[in-house]
Amino acid sequence: MGIYTANIDLAILDRLSGVGESRDLTAPLPVVGFRGQYNPSDRISLRGSIELFRLDTGEADGRLSDTTIGADYSFNDRIALGLAYNHVSVNVDAQDTGHFIGQIDWGYDGFMLYLKTNFGRTRGAL
Repeated sequence: MGIYTANIDLAILDRLSGVGESRDLTAPLPVVGFRGQYNPSDRISLRGSIELFRLDTGEADGRLSDTTIGADYSFNDRIALGLAYNHVSVNVDAQDTGHFIGQIDWGYDGFMLYLKTNFGRTRGAL
């Protein structure tokens, strides 16, 4: 379990009246997730994770998912090079009983190449 935090800037413009409104907010969302790692050798680790969130208030229905799958190659006990694929999806449908009807269907996906380090103890340390 954790918190997914995103800084969101949203602008809405009514083309007929020319009236617009914009908001920005930092939205901490509680998520439930699963993570796993498998080490087929001392130098290679395979890992994956998924985090999910869903909310239905009657006026708004939304969900968020964040999925990652990747592999790391360790050069030594301190430094590793990794390659991972990440997919994030956010979907929100909102319908106010007044005048507002809206939908957000946003996401991204792509590969990440990264270098990571371990500041903790090495495997052979006491």
